[in-house]
Amino acid sequence: MDVINNLLGKYKKLLAESDDNKSKLNEIMKNNIGIELDKKQIQVKQETLYLNCPPVLKSEIFLKQSIILDDIKNNTNIKIYKIKLK
Repeated sequence: MDVINNLLGKYKKLLAESDDNKSKLNEIMKNNIGIELDKKQIQVKQETLYLNCPPVLKSEIFLKQSIILDDIKNNTNIKIYKIKLK
């Protein structure tokens, strides 16, 4: 029973970290483009940030991509090297 509790505790910790990272990324996006995204619109996979947003925001994010990546690098411990827009 302890093994199951330990395993579930690890997953709970990973989910909490993921939620915290999305909050940090959302704050950076808000500071750079002026719009707050929903956590469902943000995904991080293999050092790539995936954003699902409307075309107007895609243009704004594309124009400020290097600034956003520098902000992520300097203000968080999240390793993201690329932004992909869906």
